[in-house]
Amino acid sequence: IELFSGLEVYQLGRRFYHILDNLALAPLLVAPVLLLSGLARWFAIAVAVAHLISHVLTDFGSQPKIHQLRILKKLPLEQHILVDLGVGSASAWMVLHLDEQDGMGELGKMFYTGLALGIALASPLLSGRLLAYCRPGDQPS
Repeated sequence: IELFSGLEVYQLGRRFYHILDNLALAPLLVAPVLLLSGLARWFAIAVAVAHLISHVLTDFGSQPKIHQLRILKKLPLEQHILVDLGVGSASAWMVLHLDEQDGMGELGKMFYTGLALGIALASPLLSGRLLAYCRPGDQPS
């Protein structure tokens, strides 16, 4: 998408983003139970549930027809991107500030470090969609 004359940004397509987000649901929900305990577990579960709620309420534009029933007004994908960036930030916070006493073991640190780095590496593509969404008169597809 060209934002301004000569300035182009790249973004993930809606379908690919939906696939990635679906693939992230299970590890986000299972990892706290298997890898963490105490405060770390409850914090990670809260982050995972917040992501799950946002995922269910998001209009990815690529759901099967049965999922497109308009019981609730769906949120735009760009608002869910902010939640995904928040998951990355929460993961980084957990790695940097929680330790064994809080229930964050070595395997938990490895998993959440990978999650934080993965989201950080994808953030230029996520931000590209946000920038395109914020541009007056143009909504990303």
